[in-house]
Amino acid sequence: MDQIDNRICTVGCSLSFFKNLIDLLLCCVG
Repeated sequence: MDQIDNRICTVGCSLSFFKNLIDLLLCCVG
């Protein structure tokens, strides 16, 4: 995992806003 991707995931999780809810959940979980 790249730091950039991790950052995007963290921001997306915080805002609870993502293109796909599934991707967001997967990002938050893993």
